[in-house]
Amino acid sequence: MFASGGVHSAGTIILMNAPAFKLSRNFNALIHNGSTGAGGKFSDFKAMAKAQETMMEDVLRHTYEGFLTPKELDDLIAGKDYWLDGKQFSQRFNNRQEVLQAKHEAAQRVAPAEEDPEEV
Repeated sequence: MFASGGVHSAGTIILMNAPAFKLSRNFNALIHNGSTGAGGKFSDFKAMAKAQETMMEDVLRHTYEGFLTPKELDDLIAGKDYWLDGKQFSQRFNNRQEVLQAKHEAAQRVAPAEEDPEEV
């Protein structure tokens, strides 16, 4: 994947899940909480907003874990926007890969060994 110019909103979520990518010299990213243009009855809007809030928090925490600090994640969910250039994005992405790899390795160390079927 090659990302050029402004990669904003859900575009950053797609980029974060790409197996590999290259960034152009003019790359910039905007990371922010979800937005909506929903309308209709107020009761329907409230129900949709509550469901979207829960879903977006899960997506944001999962996607940007290790990319943003825990405080930055909390601030993102509270409404703060993050603008990053290519160098900042790449560095944070590399840090995220290291965090996720360490988390995976730790989970492998504490995972219980499979039981021997003959012993059951």
